[in-house]
Amino acid sequence: MMNSLRYLILIVLFPTLTSAAYATGFPAGKNQTTLINGLFYYHANAFWDINRNLSHYDEEGYYHSLSYRVYVEHGLSLNMTGILSAPYTCASFQNLTFAEERCSFGDIEAGLAYRFYYPKQDFMLSAKVLLLLPAYESETSPVPGYGYYGIDAQLVAAGDLLLGERAAYYQIGGGIRSYLETDIWQWIYTASAGISLANNLQLLLELSGRWSESGEVTFNPQNIFINTNFDGHKAGGGLLWMIRPESVGIIAQIYYDYSGSQVAKGRSGNISLLLIF
Repeated sequence: MMNSLRYLILIVLFPTLTSAAYATGFPAGKNQTTLINGLFYYHANAFWDINRNLSHYDEEGYYHSLSYRVYVEHGLSLNMTGILSAPYTCASFQNLTFAEERCSFGDIEAGLAYRFYYPKQDFMLSAKVLLLLPAYESETSPVPGYGYYGIDAQLVAAGDLLLGERAAYYQIGGGIRSYLETDIWQWIYTASAGISLANNLQLLLELSGRWSESGEVTFNPQNIFINTNFDGHKAGGGLLWMIRPESVGIIAQIYYDYSGSQVAKGRSGNISLLLIF
């Protein structure tokens, strides 16, 4: 069951309001590398205001983005994993009379995950710390992020279990994100689960979200990545198919924004290639 769980726990795709992230509650294993190449699409034609009232963009406006992300996780020891993630995004906002478009790298994420508590084989706690490194200029809209260095720290609880005769896993994680030289503070959570449907095929489920606070109260619904006072929440589901057990898999997922304040309401999807070696 642990091998099946290992594939599931690796793939917690989290296309948040500022990035698409991966999280893992289990270490990769010494000298083992996980490489994920993912393609992500996001589309929004409405937004929630500060009172959670839903409005559509004027003049048939909409925001959309297409991103390619490389994620690498390498086991440095039995309990410590190195993490590196880099996105490249093309995003645009347009309506009947206006259009702007931009392609650039986003925030590169680099850091470590450490498993510090594992009393049983089917449960463990990990801590993860990432540095956020902006790899873009912030003059041209729509910008892919805030343009500041940052730090992300999270705790993750993960485990596996049996649902009848089906192998399953769960993962609950949460933490904070802060950007240097700003007063932006964000609280992030993810709750995910996976169930084995057949040999090498798993169902993936996820709820995730974030709250963001700062002294800047301006809300720009057309440039969703620069807003600093908001909360947004997503629900998602998908499938993981291990084409070659232990080494090659395909992930496909869809997400839906179901609640928020001062944030876009949209839908997203991704397809990714998983390689373990």
